Amino acid sequence: MKTVPDFTIQESGRNVLPPLSISLAASIIRDAAEVTVTQTFWNNAAHSIKAASYTSRLPTGCTVTDFRCRIGTNRIIRGSAKPRDEAFRRHIQHHKTGTALLERDTPEVFTTTLGNIPAGAKLRATLSFIALLKLRFADSLRTTTLTIPTYIAS
Repeated sequence: MKTVPDFTIQESGRNVLPPLSISLAASIIRDAAEVTVTQTFWNNAAHSIKAASYTSRLPTGCTVTDFRCRIGTNRIIRGSAKPRDEAFRRHIQHHKTGTALLERDTPEVFTTTLGNIPAGAKLRATLSFIALLKLRFADSLRTTTLTIPTYIAS
Protein backbone atom coordinates (compact mmCIF):
# COMPACT_ATOMS: atom_id res chain seq x y z
CA MET A 1 0.00 0.00 0.00
CA LYS A 2 1.53 3.33 -1.10
CA THR A 3 1.78 6.03 1.57
CA VAL A 4 3.06 8.75 -0.78
CA PRO A 5 2.20 9.32 -4.45
CA ASP A 6 4.46 7.90 -7.17
CA PHE A 7 7.27 10.19 -8.36
CA THR A 8 7.17 12.14 -5.07
CA ILE A 9 10.41 13.94 -4.33
CA GLN A 10 11.24 13.74 -0.65
CA GLU A 11 12.92 16.78 0.85
CA SER A 12 13.71 17.49 4.48
CA GLY A 13 10.40 18.05 6.23
CA ARG A 14 8.18 17.80 3.15
CA ASN A 15 7.29 15.83 0.04
CA VAL A 16 7.12 17.50 -3.38
CA LEU A 17 4.66 16.18 -5.95
CA PRO A 18 5.81 17.10 -9.49
CA PRO A 19 3.17 18.02 -12.10
CA LEU A 20 1.87 15.44 -14.58
CA SER A 21 1.35 18.15 -17.18
CA ILE A 22 1.88 21.88 -17.66
CA SER A 23 0.30 24.20 -20.21
CA LEU A 24 0.79 27.90 -20.78
CA ALA A 25 -1.35 30.41 -22.65
CA ALA A 26 -0.21 33.99 -23.20
CA SER A 27 -1.76 37.06 -24.81
CA ILE A 28 0.61 39.91 -25.59
CA ILE A 29 -0.75 43.43 -25.94
CA ARG A 30 1.86 46.12 -26.55
CA ASP A 31 4.32 45.92 -23.64
CA ALA A 32 2.38 43.57 -21.35
CA ALA A 33 1.51 39.88 -21.32
CA GLU A 34 -1.46 38.17 -19.74
CA VAL A 35 -0.32 34.64 -18.90
CA THR A 36 -2.20 31.59 -17.61
CA VAL A 37 -0.30 28.54 -16.40
CA THR A 38 -2.21 25.29 -15.78
CA GLN A 39 -0.63 22.35 -13.97
CA THR A 40 -2.11 18.92 -13.24
CA PHE A 41 -1.01 16.79 -10.27
CA TRP A 42 -2.17 13.38 -9.02
CA ASN A 43 -2.23 11.94 -5.52
CA ASN A 44 -2.17 8.28 -6.50
CA ALA A 45 -1.29 7.16 -2.96
CA ALA A 46 -3.65 5.17 -0.76
CA HIS A 47 -3.78 8.03 1.78
CA SER A 48 -4.93 11.64 1.68
CA ILE A 49 -2.42 14.45 1.73
CA LYS A 50 -3.57 16.24 4.88
CA ALA A 51 -1.90 19.64 4.43
CA ALA A 52 -0.95 20.61 0.89
CA SER A 53 0.33 23.82 -0.62
CA TYR A 54 1.01 24.97 -4.17
CA THR A 55 4.14 27.02 -4.94
CA SER A 56 4.88 28.74 -8.23
CA ARG A 57 7.76 30.82 -9.58
CA LEU A 58 6.68 33.94 -11.45
CA PRO A 59 8.38 36.68 -13.45
CA THR A 60 9.76 39.58 -11.40
CA GLY A 61 7.24 42.38 -10.97
CA CYS A 62 4.20 40.51 -12.25
CA THR A 63 0.72 40.85 -10.74
CA VAL A 64 -1.31 37.73 -9.98
CA THR A 65 -4.86 38.18 -11.25
CA ASP A 66 -6.51 34.80 -10.60
CA PHE A 67 -6.00 31.41 -8.99
CA ARG A 68 -8.29 28.40 -9.39
CA CYS A 69 -7.75 24.84 -8.28
CA ARG A 70 -9.97 21.82 -8.86
CA ILE A 71 -9.34 18.96 -6.47
CA GLY A 72 -11.02 15.75 -7.56
CA THR A 73 -14.31 16.15 -9.39
CA ASN A 74 -16.33 18.38 -7.09
CA ARG A 75 -14.08 20.68 -5.01
CA ILE A 76 -13.01 24.02 -6.47
CA ILE A 77 -10.81 26.52 -4.66
CA ARG A 78 -10.54 30.14 -5.82
CA GLY A 79 -8.05 32.69 -4.62
CA SER A 80 -8.68 36.40 -4.45
CA ALA A 81 -6.57 39.40 -3.50
CA LYS A 82 -7.11 40.78 0.03
CA PRO A 83 -4.92 42.60 2.54
CA ARG A 84 -2.68 40.02 4.33
CA ASP A 85 -4.39 40.13 7.77
CA GLU A 86 -7.90 39.96 6.33
CA ALA A 87 -6.94 37.15 3.95
CA PHE A 88 -5.47 35.07 6.78
CA ARG A 89 -8.57 35.54 9.00
CA ARG A 90 -10.91 34.57 6.14
CA HIS A 91 -8.78 31.56 5.25
CA ILE A 92 -8.88 30.26 8.84
CA GLN A 93 -12.67 30.78 9.01
CA HIS A 94 -13.37 29.06 5.66
CA HIS A 95 -10.47 26.60 5.37
CA LYS A 96 -12.72 23.53 4.99
CA THR A 97 -15.11 25.18 2.55
CA GLY A 98 -12.61 25.84 -0.20
CA THR A 99 -10.72 29.10 0.25
CA ALA A 100 -7.13 29.52 -0.83
CA LEU A 101 -4.53 31.64 0.92
CA LEU A 102 -2.23 33.01 -1.77
CA GLU A 103 0.91 34.55 -0.31
CA ARG A 104 3.80 36.36 -1.87
CA ASP A 105 6.89 34.78 -0.32
CA THR A 106 9.36 36.83 -2.38
CA PRO A 107 8.82 38.99 -5.49
CA GLU A 108 9.13 35.82 -7.62
CA VAL A 109 7.53 33.09 -5.47
CA PHE A 110 3.83 32.67 -4.65
CA THR A 111 2.42 29.98 -2.37
CA THR A 112 -1.19 28.86 -1.94
CA THR A 113 -2.44 26.72 0.92
CA LEU A 114 -4.80 24.05 -0.45
CA GLY A 115 -5.66 21.87 2.54
CA ASN A 116 -6.56 18.19 2.14
CA ILE A 117 -6.08 16.28 -1.14
CA PRO A 118 -7.95 12.93 -1.00
CA ALA A 119 -6.34 9.64 -2.00
CA GLY A 120 -6.57 9.07 -5.76
CA ALA A 121 -7.54 12.69 -6.50
CA LYS A 122 -6.21 14.69 -9.42
CA LEU A 123 -5.57 18.36 -8.88
CA ARG A 124 -5.65 21.02 -11.61
CA ALA A 125 -4.16 24.39 -10.61
CA THR A 126 -4.57 27.44 -12.86
CA LEU A 127 -2.65 30.62 -12.07
CA SER A 128 -3.03 33.82 -14.11
CA PHE A 129 -0.85 36.91 -13.99
CA ILE A 130 0.06 40.05 -15.91
CA ALA A 131 3.73 40.81 -16.59
CA LEU A 132 5.43 43.77 -18.20
CA LEU A 133 7.62 42.75 -21.09
CA LYS A 134 11.32 43.62 -21.22
CA LEU A 135 12.33 45.93 -24.03
CA ARG A 136 15.76 45.66 -25.62
CA PHE A 137 17.29 47.86 -28.25
CA ALA A 138 20.14 46.54 -30.38
CA ASP A 139 21.22 47.30 -33.95
CA SER A 140 18.29 49.70 -34.43
CA LEU A 141 15.84 46.90 -33.58
CA ARG A 142 13.40 46.87 -30.74
CA THR A 143 12.94 43.41 -29.19
CA THR A 144 10.31 42.56 -26.61
CA THR A 145 10.93 39.57 -24.36
CA LEU A 146 8.61 37.50 -22.18
CA THR A 147 10.45 35.31 -19.67
CA ILE A 148 8.68 32.51 -17.82
CA PRO A 149 10.84 31.25 -14.94
CA THR A 150 11.27 27.50 -14.59
CA TYR A 151 13.76 25.43 -12.71
CA ILE A 152 15.07 21.93 -12.37
CA ALA A 153 16.02 20.83 -8.87
CA SER A 154 18.48 18.09 -8.11
